Amino acid sequence: TDTDTDTDTDTDTDPDPTCDLADEPVVDVEDRSTWPIGDTFLACVDYPDGASFEDCPDLSTLSAEYHLENAWGGTPWNDSFCWWTAIATCGPEAARPDSCCYIIEDLDYLCATPGRPFRVDGKARVAQSGTAQDWSTQTTLSLDDLSRASRRKLIQHWTAAGHAEHASIASFSRFASQLLALGAPAGLVAEATRAMADEINHARLCFGIASAAAGTQISIGGIDISGSLDAVTPEQMLVDTIEEGCINETICAALAEDALEQTTDPEIHAALQQIADDESRHATLAWKTVRWLLETHPELTELAQRTFSEATLRPTPACSMAEDGALATHGIPAMEEEQKVAARALREVVIPCASALLQKEANSEGAVA
Repeated sequence: TDTDTDTDTDTDTDPDPTCDLADEPVVDVEDRSTWPIGDTFLACVDYPDGASFEDCPDLSTLSAEYHLENAWGGTPWNDSFCWWTAIATCGPEAARPDSCCYIIEDLDYLCATPGRPFRVDGKARVAQSGTAQDWSTQTTLSLDDLSRASRRKLIQHWTAAGHAEHASIASFSRFASQLLALGAPAGLVAEATRAMADEINHARLCFGIASAAAGTQISIGGIDISGSLDAVTPEQMLVDTIEEGCINETICAALAEDALEQTTDPEIHAALQQIADDESRHATLAWKTVRWLLETHPELTELAQRTFSEATLRPTPACSMAEDGALATHGIPAMEEEQKVAARALREVVIPCASALLQKEANSEGAVA
């Protein structure tokens, strides 16, 4: 007979597990062999000072990606263009009252950010999941041929894309403010504000696809913008625009075009067509901005050369971690193919454009001298 004072059926005073408990791995983010990709596992974060189990986020509002960063101390290589993506399926775990613990599944690691990342102090920020209104379009998908596991991957991919596109709104809002602060031409400011509206539409499209696949509304919360406009300098804006726009958005436009060619679902095809068209225009805006910055500050040409060189030596990015093309018809090509597309975009677009731009600025400096 249960004679203690708690509500479970055993004879001790500890709460019974609320989840099917899994192992809590010891992860070294710099050592890929320790990453529990493909496994179901427990991830725990100690309470902040003064907090308790009651302060652990509800599963419906938890960002699994933020939780993993807190549990493991960041992301590999401290690269702001790489981030975890995962699904929290149970928690918080009452049997671990010392920490906020959740069961995590479908861990992946992405090294390209759809849209323009919102970086503060070198680290990309995205919003937590939430219940903000009107962040998804009405979307109908044909999913009868997909297994439960494939649907989960579809939900995960398009939810992550929605978070990234949502963060791009903040990034372009800051970008427009930086242009104003540095006295940019009106045309560049107008294009930046248009890009912000584009990213609102992209986020709604992505969350609409994710919600349709999930059969329930998937939305977003607020994004932390603290410290994002502390310093506005031509040097920092040049580096950020090269990395986030000239390189990342040029690659993302190419990836969206590649995904578009393989997609057969009409709703996803239409969404990717819009995203691909807009991302190409956003990449062009970045190149225009770098040209204006170098024309205005020719002394930054060497910094631009160094930034392009360092950025193009990073690992080849991809927006998908799919091992095969099983979901390519729904906008998720295989990672290996995306890496090939990204490498080709770097080789055939980014590097030649950077060389032409920098050569032009060097010639201009020589003419002035």
